Amino acid sequence: MTRAWRPLAALLVSRCGALAGHRLLMLAVPWLVISTGTLTEAGTVALCHTLPYVIMQGLSGPLLDRIPPARIAAGGDLIGAAAVATLAAAGTPPLWLLMTAMAVVGAADGPAAAAKNVLLPDVTVAARQPSDRGQALAVVAERAASTLGPAVAGLLISLYGTSRTLWLASLLFSVASALAWRIRLADRRAAASEPDTSYLRQLWAGVRVVFRDRPLRAITIMYIFTNCLDSGLIVILIPLWARENGHSATLAGLMLSAAGGAAVCSAIAAAWLGTRLPRRAAYLAGVIISGPTRIIVLALDCPPTVIIAVYAIAGVGSGIFNPALRATIAQVAPAELRGRVFALVDALSWIGLPMAGLLTTTAVTSVELNGTLWAFGIAYLLAVLYPARRITRHPARSVVAAIPAPRRHREPGTTSRDITPQWST
Repeated sequence: MTRAWRPLAALLVSRCGALAGHRLLMLAVPWLVISTGTLTEAGTVALCHTLPYVIMQGLSGPLLDRIPPARIAAGGDLIGAAAVATLAAAGTPPLWLLMTAMAVVGAADGPAAAAKNVLLPDVTVAARQPSDRGQALAVVAERAASTLGPAVAGLLISLYGTSRTLWLASLLFSVASALAWRIRLADRRAAASEPDTSYLRQLWAGVRVVFRDRPLRAITIMYIFTNCLDSGLIVILIPLWARENGHSATLAGLMLSAAGGAAVCSAIAAAWLGTRLPRRAAYLAGVIISGPTRIIVLALDCPPTVIIAVYAIAGVGSGIFNPALRATIAQVAPAELRGRVFALVDALSWIGLPMAGLLTTTAVTSVELNGTLWAFGIAYLLAVLYPARRITRHPARSVVAAIPAPRRHREPGTTSRDITPQWST
């Protein structure tokens, strides 16, 4: 591996390790709660994890533009490792400790995840690679962690119980923290910040850029709707469809695993193709075969083998369109506001999740399962087509005029863009 690739490799492995740790927690913690408590308590612990994640990620933007993001990523993962290690050492922790530890994990992971998104464009440039390739490699890391994490968690829990699973999650967070700490970004962030403006004014500057810039606004709205629909599909509609049609949970697991595995393969292909893949065409092809098809095939009540094949094809589309989408966000976001833009887009993407379950169950009650599936499929198609014409390799210029002008003195003839990142490992 050449020296230029080391920061990118460190970030990708750190990202994969932290995500794998969270996937272990997604199975181990509910299993631990249900074995000693109730479903209501499990839902409460899950809320304690997700709510601080969204809030802290949304508020962390100005901090990411003041402090080197690698430090925030390393610190967040280290705090998560300590919180999970506390649970593992407790054996059978009481409910209050579970709630507190998961709240700490969520609050630390929100800024850490946003920091890794902020770092990715810079380490990709340092590796002398196109933006699309860096984003595709990040998708590979994410999908691999999401595919392998739950499977490893299930195996460990069945063989050794939840304690060793929690220790492994803590170890993965520690490794992710150590790797992120080795990525060093010099000068640019400090020069780009506005130390004489209040934190709220800096946060509001990011909000105005996100909502005034057309590509960012369109992508954010699409994320809100599709994440809400995906949550309702995975949590409620797929299990309900399987039960009403006499299928087992094994089929649901195979469907999701086929999609995850195919997404890893297609993201690797997208990384290899890089800029040779037309961004808008890749986005359109990817979202059409990966979004509404997964829902409509259930409404058509196809045989299980056909459904698994459709989900595998949907995974191929997911691995193709996600890099194109993220590369567009990275190009549109102004460098001096990148932390705020990435953090806000990520946080806003999840604001519909608390209502997803309620909306889905209301729809099923009103128009029954088949009608809900058709409605979800059509809504998904409309949502992904909404930002399509904004996904381009030469996006519209961001609304930098929305940024409050910093009052700090600069040397004549220099700007924040004149200070370039330097990387060392």
